Amino acid sequence: MVSDFKTQLGQALKQQRQRRKLSQSKLAELADVSDRYIADIEAGKANLTMKVLDRLATALDWDPLAELTVDAEPPSPAAARDVLAKLSELGQSLEHTIDRLKALHAKYGIDGDDHAVERDAVVDPSTGAGRRAARKSSTQKRKSTPKVH
Repeated sequence: MVSDFKTQLGQALKQQRQRRKLSQSKLAELADVSDRYIADIEAGKANLTMKVLDRLATALDWDPLAELTVDAEPPSPAAARDVLAKLSELGQSLEHTIDRLKALHAKYGIDGDDHAVERDAVVDPSTGAGRRAARKSSTQKRKSTPKVH
């Protein structure tokens, strides 16, 4: 599957380059890559990075993703229903998260402009000043103090 995609991308790149009447060497110069790399991409042999793909797209004034997805088949009705169900679940989860954040905001009076409060920090709401709480973890051993009789 990956090799098919690399081959399709290479063919699409070659078509775009030829439409603009550019040689591999000229495109390589415009995209700041080697001639050999262009040849390998067009042959479907190169592992193309997003950075290089962006430079090639800019040099050719080309949207490779739009071109490669035009021929994609629409999803089956069952697959579309699955996607919609997952999106609905995600929406409900986001709504729940927003409700929880609103409740926390109401309870603690945290504004969106406030900076994140450090874990175990105590903040005085009237001044905004904070200090570290002197709490001990339940896993820490407490120092024993000798009893005086």
